[in-house]
Formats: sequence, C-alpha cells, structure tokens
Amino acid sequence: MTCADDRRVRRAVEAGLIPLIMSLVAPGETICAAD
Repeated sequence: MTCADDRRVRRAVEAGLIPLIMSLVAPGETICAAD
C-alpha cells in the first residue's frame, strides 16, 4: 500500500483493519497509512 492510497485506507482504518495489519506486519510498513 502507498501514501497515495491514504484516502481509501482511512476507510479501512475506521473499520479497524490497520490495528489488525499492524499485528501481522511490521509497524514501519503501515506507518504511512496510519499517519
């Protein structure tokens, strides 16, 4: 995923996907989307 997808990612974030991804992937890979 890229910073350019942040708007789409934010909807996923509100669904709680980022915390889920962060437990599976290194925080450094999701920090852009979680920012």
